[in-house]
Amino acid sequence: DSGKSRRPRDVRLIHMLLSSLGVTAYQERVPLQLLDFAYRYTSSVLQDAVHLATEGYAGGPESSTGGGSRAGASEINTVSLPALRLAIASRLHYQFQAGLPKEFLMDVAAERNRVALPGASRGIVMGGMRLPPERFCLTGTGWNMRE
Repeated sequence: DSGKSRRPRDVRLIHMLLSSLGVTAYQERVPLQLLDFAYRYTSSVLQDAVHLATEGYAGGPESSTGGGSRAGASEINTVSLPALRLAIASRLHYQFQAGLPKEFLMDVAAERNRVALPGASRGIVMGGMRLPPERFCLTGTGWNMRE
């Protein structure tokens, strides 16, 4: 892309990023969806960082204004690096969770598959629904229920 197309710069950047990763076939809406995700993630992290910085959770430098406990007007929308790092770290714990390792899942599947399924011919010759033993079925015992 020469940069002269009418697409926004960020969309062109996502197209170049996808092509550099070897992804050549995708729908036209994929870059827009990636942009939407990036915008929502960035804005929410920045909002969290601003909140953490103004509330004092980030451990940033103390204000030297004296006895006032409220932040000045210039400090309301400032984001410190510790606040940004804390906002990203707090989001990683609940938003992006890694899957279980493949080896663990294979062990669980092997243990589960060790027990064979019962044969299909147990009491059933020609299809039909398999039911548990008669003592566990409401259809097998007269319960003397009034209709």
